[in-house]
Amino acid sequence: MLNFKRSVLTKSLLSPILLTASTLAFAAEWDVGVGPGYASGISDVANLYEENLEEDEYDEVDVLLIPVGVAFKAYYQAENGIRIGMGAGPFFIVAGDSDHTEIPLSGYVGFRFLQSAKVSPYINIGYVSHIVSGEYVEDSTPGMLAAIGLEFSPQSRVSFALELAVDKSTVEFEQIGGEYVYDSTFQNGYYQDYSNIELNTYDTTLSFYVLF
Repeated sequence: MLNFKRSVLTKSLLSPILLTASTLAFAAEWDVGVGPGYASGISDVANLYEENLEEDEYDEVDVLLIPVGVAFKAYYQAENGIRIGMGAGPFFIVAGDSDHTEIPLSGYVGFRFLQSAKVSPYINIGYVSHIVSGEYVEDSTPGMLAAIGLEFSPQSRVSFALELAVDKSTVEFEQIGGEYVYDSTFQNGYYQDYSNIELNTYDTTLSFYVLF
């Protein structure tokens, strides 16, 4: 089960960034974006669930992963190029015989170059923590988040952004081994071998946003 104390600590670390961003909302209008996102590491989660279910002697294993999730972000963009913001997602579900949901929450600061250009590159650096639930989830460790992106027509009322990000957070899972271990305390003398494994469940993400 996800460690409750670590979850509380993560929220306390993120709260100064999110509180500052919320305060800035009263000073100027925010840009809000939503759109699809892909995470390269989420397929490793689906594979782990499938392998664990097979080791649990399921007759037929059906693990369903939709590789594209929904991402959301909101940020304040200053005239000097500096920005501060927060994000949620992409949100993913591994379904079928498994039950796994995952959504990252992030806070970041960044800088947008070429403010008045039709295409403006930007960078973001921040901190991300994943809210995770699932049959084999043991714990979640926050990590750094770094992103580069391009905003198209940033001065327009509706604009677009393409963003590539690296997510260094990890999730710890229970992994069922492929062999039975002898122990005389068990009725049949054997028990299934279990161990824990850490996965960088998002690794690299690619997201496309419609900005308002």
